[in-house]
Amino acid sequence: MSCNCQQNTCCNGQYGNFDNNGYANYFNSNIGNGFTPQPIIAPKKVCTTFQNQYVEQPIICPIECRRVNNIVYVPRYYPRYEQTCYTQTNRY
Repeated sequence: MSCNCQQNTCCNGQYGNFDNNGYANYFNSNIGNGFTPQPIIAPKKVCTTFQNQYVEQPIICPIECRRVNNIVYVPRYYPRYEQTCYTQTNRY
């Protein structure tokens, strides 16, 4: 049941009197009338808590080990022998 209440006025409904703010006064208006107030079931309030759960995720990092052979020329001396013949005169 609904009732049309103007602001700052009261209206009487099936579930008790409503005050100026639109709230029902169940206990004050129906005590002694044999009226048992029925519970009001409000919509479910969902409280959400966020937390982090750490799970290792494999990350593959390919590493290539490369060996570079540089050619560096180093001098190495090999003796090469020649035979020569000279003629000489000896003067005393």
